[in-house]
Amino acid sequence: MRRVCVTIQDFDEALNLLNHKLQKKELCIEIRAIGGYAMLKWGIRKNGFTEDIDSVVKYKDEVVSLIEEVSDELHLQKDWLNSDSMNLIEVSSSIKKLTWVEVDGYSNIKMYVADARSLILLKAKAIQYGGIVPRKTDKNDLVKLLSYNKIKGFDELLVSPEYESIKEFDRCLDILKELESWKQITNSGKNK
Repeated sequence: MRRVCVTIQDFDEALNLLNHKLQKKELCIEIRAIGGYAMLKWGIRKNGFTEDIDSVVKYKDEVVSLIEEVSDELHLQKDWLNSDSMNLIEVSSSIKKLTWVEVDGYSNIKMYVADARSLILLKAKAIQYGGIVPRKTDKNDLVKLLSYNKIKGFDELLVSPEYESIKEFDRCLDILKELESWKQITNSGKNK
C-alpha cells in the first residue's frame, strides 16, 4: 500500500535513496520544491500532510524511472517527486518571482526550497484561481504561512507593505477576511 501522509524524514530517506541511484548512473538533477513539502521543510506543517514533492523542474525519462524505483522500494506514490505543478497557471506565472533557499546534503541533487514568502504568493494565487471553491488546505496553509511570517490578522495584512502583492487578489482577500479566527486555524495546525 502506498503512503499518502509522508513526513520530512520519509522524504529525506527517499531523497537519499534517489541520490544514491543518481550517483550510480552518473546523473545530477535539480529540485526546486514548492507546496506541501516546502511547508514541511520550514516546519509550518509538523507531520506528514502531503504525499509528494512538487518541483518546478522537468525531469528526463531516465530520472523519472529512478523516481519510480524509489517509490516502489519505499512504498511512496509513483510521482512522489514530480513536475505536475508547472502545468498550473498560478505556478508557471510565478516561477521567476520566487525566492529559493539551497538545501545541502546531496552529491547529485541540487536542492532548493521556496521560502515562506514565495509560498504565500503561490497559495494566494491558488486561492484566487482555485475554481468556485478553493481547497480548504490552501486557505489554511495561507493563514499558517502568514502567521509564520508574523502576520496575525486581516487588518495587519492590509497595512503590511511586505505583502502588497496579495492585495491584487481580491477573491483571496475576501476569503481571508471571512475567516473568523486566524488564531484558531494556526493553533489547530500545531498538533498536526
